[in-house]
Amino acid sequence: MKKLFRTLTVMLLCALWLVSTAAFAQTSSGHVIYYLLDVDGIHQLVRATLDGLQTPISETQQGSVVAYDIGDVAAYVTRTPQAQLTLYLAPLDGTLQATSVTTAANQVFDVVLTPNAVYVNAEGLDGLPVLYGYDRALNLVMTRPVALSGAIQTLSPSAEWALATHPSGQFGVYALPSTERASFEMVANGLTQLSWSPIVDQLQVVGSDSSGTQPFLYLIDLDLAMTRQFPLPSLVPGVTVQTAWSDHGRYIEYTVGGTSDRVLLTDVTTGIQTELAEPGFAIAPLSWSAGDEWLLYLVQIGTSTPELFAFNPMTAARIPVRVPGAQIVSAAWSPDTAAIAAVTVGLNNTVTVYTALAPMFDVWIPLFTTDDGRFSQASVYWAGNALVFEHDSAALVALSPTNTLDRLSPPLYPIVTDSIRVIAN
Repeated sequence: MKKLFRTLTVMLLCALWLVSTAAFAQTSSGHVIYYLLDVDGIHQLVRATLDGLQTPISETQQGSVVAYDIGDVAAYVTRTPQAQLTLYLAPLDGTLQATSVTTAANQVFDVVLTPNAVYVNAEGLDGLPVLYGYDRALNLVMTRPVALSGAIQTLSPSAEWALATHPSGQFGVYALPSTERASFEMVANGLTQLSWSPIVDQLQVVGSDSSGTQPFLYLIDLDLAMTRQFPLPSLVPGVTVQTAWSDHGRYIEYTVGGTSDRVLLTDVTTGIQTELAEPGFAIAPLSWSAGDEWLLYLVQIGTSTPELFAFNPMTAARIPVRVPGAQIVSAAWSPDTAAIAAVTVGLNNTVTVYTALAPMFDVWIPLFTTDDGRFSQASVYWAGNALVFEHDSAALVALSPTNTLDRLSPPLYPIVTDSIRVIAN
């Protein structure tokens, strides 16, 4: 009876929610937003459009949603208190398809969709990795064990490859849906974790010579079955090495130490390396524009106010980006590179979200201001010319850079932190 009452309550709340969100309905930009609601400690997956239509995808009784990803369908995994996993597929037409998965798991790391299959990367009850795939055409579940004991497993962006890494530094690459292993040279003295390019099946790691002071960037191209190495500046023993792919996979950012005075950008297409050097200053890369043409990065020395710059590694152009009377703590390019959204902190910890047109950045339009200081840690997402924000356990949307924010999620339940996904429909 209690379960039925909660179901009816959620249904009633969703009905009220659909009516209330229609108040700010406008033309959709063709983007869809997915996020998780925390309904009395149980996660519920919700699909939303920018015109205010909200559709609960999963029922709260199905268990905790521990992972999901987005493609032409929403794929998400629920886990019962008995550790039983169930994979659900929710096409954009609003229908729901459940697959019978017999695998139990401690946790799910990620879910990757391809046109023909869904792959779930999880940790079994024995603490070892397990990979299972679901063939959408044949309605067939394919369980694939991973050979390396104690491995941490990731999937390539195309889900054509599974990567298993071992604490000893060894790794293996497996072709999917088979378990054929691809052989590549092992990197001795690895200084970073292996990471996939966001757009193609390339992975990179930083290795070094036997002394650990002369590093190099090691790149594996799985499609071309080839490897490449790029030189890196020498290291002081004991420093921390960090690398990251640019948003669209053209560059690899390389920094050393917790606060670095330089960033080395390696163009993985041409091999050209560009160094951003600010002697005595700490540099923090923020975000790339479409096609990785422009990088936004922060520069700070000591306790001074951070300064934001836009840098083009192809032309070496460097443009200062400043908001009068406030310091920028994060920023993101619009998809067409015509504008940026910036989160700033002003006097008395007042946090404001602005937009400004590139490349002048001289007219700043405020969208949202709060004095609780928490929004500086929030996430900002572009959806066409609209902006989606996460703040105070709510999803907010501005349908154009000149509009104020409206609440997208229902007011009675909080969204799960970092659960927002924005995709083009």
